[in-house]
Amino acid sequence: MTLIEIADSKINSLKFCAKQTCCLDDLDFDLTNYCGGNMDDAFNIGLTAGDILAARHFLDVIGIKYE
Repeated sequence: MTLIEIADSKINSLKFCAKQTCCLDDLDFDLTNYCGGNMDDAFNIGLTAGDILAARHFLDVIGIKYE
């Protein structure tokens, strides 16, 4: 097994990102309600949601709580 060291500042950045509200947290999420058919808005919503979900997943995998 390989161990890696992660700086506290990086963990804090991940925690900050993971704590953000994500549109996918809403069980009734409908992209067209958020973007109104605007593809640029839809793309940016996806980027933001991806960042938040990736941060949450990474912290979960390494066993760090973010809530």
